[in-house]
Amino acid sequence: MENSKLGLRLWLYLMTFMSATKQVLSALEKAFSTCWLLVKVNPIGGSQKTIHIYFY
Repeated sequence: MENSKLGLRLWLYLMTFMSATKQVLSALEKAFSTCWLLVKVNPIGGSQKTIHIYFY
């Protein structure tokens, strides 16, 4: 019985971790696509500043 409890707990941790990772990745993806869009839209001089606003 102990083993199956441990297995279930590990599985739950894994699921939680996976869903958290997925959320983080999608947030990063959004941030990167926003940055990329701003870099493409902005002139070369302004692009550096735009990136720094998003990464700090």
